[in-house]
Amino acid sequence: MTSKDLPKIIYANVRSNLKVLGSILLNKQIQWEGDLEDVRGKRVLLLVHGVKNTEAQIKTAYKQLGNRSTACFDVVVGFIWPAGSTPLGWPIVSTIALLSDRTSDKLEEVIDEIYKHEPESITINAHSLGCPIAIKAINRPIEALWLLSPAMTRYIGRYKNHFQYLKYPVQICYSKLDSALALYMAWPPFLPALGMFGEGGRTKHGVSHDFTKEIGTNHTGYRHSSKLYQLMFDLYKRIIT
Repeated sequence: MTSKDLPKIIYANVRSNLKVLGSILLNKQIQWEGDLEDVRGKRVLLLVHGVKNTEAQIKTAYKQLGNRSTACFDVVVGFIWPAGSTPLGWPIVSTIALLSDRTSDKLEEVIDEIYKHEPESITINAHSLGCPIAIKAINRPIEALWLLSPAMTRYIGRYKNHFQYLKYPVQICYSKLDSALALYMAWPPFLPALGMFGEGGRTKHGVSHDFTKEIGTNHTGYRHSSKLYQLMFDLYKRIIT
């Protein structure tokens, strides 16, 4: 893999200083940190985190992902949503966020704003419970969608109306030993989890990549795995040739 200057990072923040529940129930405006003019004519990587993270932890993870994706992307846009950072807060807030679709609506607004500034392309990289949020926000052309440890059912045909906007099939990264999914996704409607077994069903909408050997039980280990960035680079080479 080749490299270049580290990509610029722009944050789209809908997290609130209020209680996490209020962040979702109130229609909080998107707070932009950075200049969206930087995406004009550029290849954009849009990141969507999962739950149980502080804002500082989210920004650290986004910088790690962005800095190791320099061969493929020019600008990183990090979406920060109210996902909860305490043992009590995150299960409540994530459930409400997913059931209400409000977070997906906000992410769709972010994508619309990026499009107004005419990027060359947008690729989305989502993790855990951020994966179904990202999928439901896709209503415009997206170059590629990467799902890391997706906390959702492996039968994803219900989202085919969103997948039609993808230039390339969904890229699904899973580990059969993922301890977080084994604990929290072990009941319907999630079981069997996409992030533990890859896509199920006869009709396939994506390509499943087995990371069991690389990350084992580590639910957040993808961003540290060289295999992920190699896969992203391999797809990038297909796109530009």
